[in-house]
Amino acid sequence: METLRRKWIVFGFNIVALLIFLSLLIPQLQAGGVHLFAQEYRQANTGLIASPDFRLAGRWAIRFLIVSLAISPLLYLLGWRKIVPLRKWAGLWAFAFAGLHVLYFFGDFSWRKVWTQDFTRVGLVAIIILGVMALTSHKPAMKLLGRNWKRLHRLVYVAGILVVLHSINGIITYKDLSDYNAALTEIQLYGLIIGGLLLLRIPMLRHGLQSMLQLPKVKREKAKSAL
Repeated sequence: METLRRKWIVFGFNIVALLIFLSLLIPQLQAGGVHLFAQEYRQANTGLIASPDFRLAGRWAIRFLIVSLAISPLLYLLGWRKIVPLRKWAGLWAFAFAGLHVLYFFGDFSWRKVWTQDFTRVGLVAIIILGVMALTSHKPAMKLLGRNWKRLHRLVYVAGILVVLHSINGIITYKDLSDYNAALTEIQLYGLIIGGLLLLRIPMLRHGLQSMLQLPKVKREKAKSAL
């Protein structure tokens, strides 16, 4: 029964993620297809303005990445074992939305100009890390890498920090967003959340919070075995 519930949680999660993904992709396809090559959409003196779908794809990539990073702390602190399968899927969706973000990047920008910016290079490193995470998220890769699998997947925190830096620098570089202040505040909030999740990896802090929340020892052991 518990296994069935977990499957329904995963199924529902993926359906929601898929609907969000399609809501960003379909309008572009209906408008004539996603542009795969660099095109000049903006006049030389107006700066480069990203389309709403471009920015939303990037934000959803960060949101799903945060969900993926939050699974282990929620398990350790609250004993929510049912959500453990969502960690992998959230990471895969983070990569999918990041990929869509990159795809729109080639359509929205004169990318040869933008490529000289540091924030695009930071974003590239982040998506490479997410790609490695996605490619090694299956069981054969876990068996092949052994103990190194966990070490490798800790790089996801590096990816989290990089995507926040990438987003903040991108917003600051091109200030002609209609929602500049709101967008910057949102990304800064994501940065604080990722920073907090990273701090929870410190054993002393995590154990202190476990004691405060009074998670029974039995649940703690089950939480460890679920990871």
